[in-house]
Amino acid sequence: MNKEYPEELRRVLGVRYWTLCVLEPERHGFDLPQLLWANEPYDAAGVERELVDRGWRDVSVRSGSREGAWVARVGGDPPDGDRWVGFLHGQRVNVARWPQQSPYLILHSERDRGWRASAANAALYDKYDCPLPGRIGLTPHQAALLARAQGRPLPTDAEVAAALKAQSDLQQAFSARRDRFYAARTARFAAETAGLRAEAERLAAVPPALQRERTLATPPPVPVRLGESFPLVRFLVGLAHDGPTRTRSRRAYRMRCNRLDLTVADGVTLDLTLEVAMLGGPFWGRIATPYVPAEADLVGDPAFPALKPPSPPHTCLSSEVFPASPLHLTIRGEVDPATVPEPWRPLGIVLTFPGGPEYVTVPLVATAVNPAWHTARRYDPKKGAVGAEVNLFVPDDINLLKPVRARLVHAPAHRRD
Repeated sequence: MNKEYPEELRRVLGVRYWTLCVLEPERHGFDLPQLLWANEPYDAAGVERELVDRGWRDVSVRSGSREGAWVARVGGDPPDGDRWVGFLHGQRVNVARWPQQSPYLILHSERDRGWRASAANAALYDKYDCPLPGRIGLTPHQAALLARAQGRPLPTDAEVAAALKAQSDLQQAFSARRDRFYAARTARFAAETAGLRAEAERLAAVPPALQRERTLATPPPVPVRLGESFPLVRFLVGLAHDGPTRTRSRRAYRMRCNRLDLTVADGVTLDLTLEVAMLGGPFWGRIATPYVPAEADLVGDPAFPALKPPSPPHTCLSSEVFPASPLHLTIRGEVDPATVPEPWRPLGIVLTFPGGPEYVTVPLVATAVNPAWHTARRYDPKKGAVGAEVNLFVPDDINLLKPVRARLVHAPAHRRD
């Protein structure tokens, strides 16, 4: 647990031995492991004296492994004021200043040849996390000597203020670009969004085929064959969560929508229940927005890279950018495995959206009896699945699924483009 500095570092630091002690505070979860220095090897009593001198109380030290750190339960609060954080690389330590109550560390950037602010979570953690490796707590004296060993002075108050101001300016510019970007896209799709809202209101007044509550609880299946068209939404039973239409809140729907007696072969009929799930959130991969196709072009929009400055880390392209189609569509099938014939051929669903575009779903697991269809390809009646695999995003009103027609087919080959 005790390690020796090489001779050249001893001359600069004035100490021979160093060790680490992981803290387990009573009330504040974890704190940074502490770097301890001495000219004699540490024992448990020496570690306890050092922590008490640093302001901790009710210290109870136990040893870790032979090569690992000490561990100590401590009471009290961390020291007030600015703190110092070390990034440990072998025996070399990069020093950062952590201004009191700031969400940023002040680090030296070799690329920028100066001090910059970086998110403090690069080193810190809350009470439910484990300590991050190589991140240690330093005293001001240790920070000064380690910085001298690197030939670099510690950041002054003026340099800290300048780094924090530069970070604040970058955040404000980033937010302004995002707001302009979202406003432009909202205006671009305003007419389509208004039309979809009006259509959803009209469809909301259309009652589902099964209206009585007693019947809805156990809806009878409808007989269909492979390739035969049927309405995707025949009834809606389940959970729907909707937020205010003028906010950027996530919407979520998860509802059973159909029950089928599906004939897959002579004498083989499956009792298949379909469920639609629609969830807001980030976009990933290729996307398709069949209600407003122009939205999908936004992924390649040359304006979007401007939203990705080097710092802070860029945010995902999210449903906020798509005012008409912010929900990812997933369809799930539930079938009794005992009724599944051997060999089993996975199923896909061809979805025909209002206006004509068709997509065929791809099973999440190609061999799944109860599939989760969450990606799709464009569908050509003559060629089958064509084009790249995409995620389908639809408007945030489940009523707009009522005109969607569906038919079950054998699933297309599962491949990645």
